[in-house]
Amino acid sequence: MPEATHRLLRVTLVVLLLVLAVVVMRLTLVVSLPVVLACFILMLTQPLQQGLQSRGLHQGLANALTLLTVALVAAVFVLLLTWLGQIVVAQAPDYGPQLDRLLAHWHQRLTDWGGAEVVAPQGVNLQAVIDYLVGWVPGVFRGIYGFMGLVVLTATFLVLGMIESRDLPERVREALRPATAQVLLKATTEWAHKLRRYVLARTAVSALTGVAVWGFTWAIGLDMPMVWGLLTFLLNFIPMLGSMVAVVPPVLVAFMQPQAWMGISALIGLTSIQLLIGNYLDPRLEGRILCLSPFVLFLSVIFWGWVWGIPGALIGIPLTTGIVVFCRHGESTRWLAQLLEHHTDDEPAEPARDEVAPTEVAPTAHSPVEPR
Repeated sequence: MPEATHRLLRVTLVVLLLVLAVVVMRLTLVVSLPVVLACFILMLTQPLQQGLQSRGLHQGLANALTLLTVALVAAVFVLLLTWLGQIVVAQAPDYGPQLDRLLAHWHQRLTDWGGAEVVAPQGVNLQAVIDYLVGWVPGVFRGIYGFMGLVVLTATFLVLGMIESRDLPERVREALRPATAQVLLKATTEWAHKLRRYVLARTAVSALTGVAVWGFTWAIGLDMPMVWGLLTFLLNFIPMLGSMVAVVPPVLVAFMQPQAWMGISALIGLTSIQLLIGNYLDPRLEGRILCLSPFVLFLSVIFWGWVWGIPGALIGIPLTTGIVVFCRHGESTRWLAQLLEHHTDDEPAEPARDEVAPTEVAPTAHSPVEPR
């Protein structure tokens, strides 16, 4: 068989396998997503787990304290969302008259511009709105049921992963050839390190954006500035798409205010904050940490969001980073990593892995699969 034909068949087979893998991940979302989330949490929390064990705690107690920390962080996010929802629901009836005045104002404007009488709006029937929202209740409960199932499965896989990770490196070295095991463990260590740095950077950027939104909405006198700041902080954990969604609620409330200038000011100010941080600061931080082009970052959010929904959009960028890291460590896939990576002028690309003499991988505190 000619070499060109053999290469074409190999590329075709790789493409078909990738398509099949995506289809399988989408169809097995109930199982595959909790496994990936558990692996991510395991990599994020391993320094804490190892730190507790290095201070003399038993492995079981260290695992329990690590799980408790994860549960506390998740509880804080859930309580914040619940508190924000309660505030918005409590304030919603107050905006009924303001919305009526806004509709009457634009009705008069349309009449003046068109020169003909426009059918006047009849106001907002809050009871009709409530009845409409009640129709969403079955879907909401189905979503809560699915979310609880995701949480239980993720916690189960996380506990099992903490137990299995103790001896996993040795089993990998015994099951694979030394060179293959070395590449696998080294790539996993690098991926875990990048993941932790990415989460820290994302948290810092989200907090900065939330503080900026809170300060701006407080300065212009908009209602509930703390709510908009916290909402922006939470939504900005969804890369790229969350910042767009975070602008909409405060701008809508601003346009309902009696002062006409407040809506325009909120639209311009909040959009400017998101554009400044999202287009200048955030890409620079993530570019230095992940070394991915902006196009790949955006495509990762869209693609993994399509595969796994909102959780996929949350973990899409670090998941793509892991794929790039493993591709860079493989000789036959290094070209794909070089295609997806993006390096600034003052940050040269890493040398090819085959230019470095293979050495034994020493255990580090960053590896999520090292023996303790």
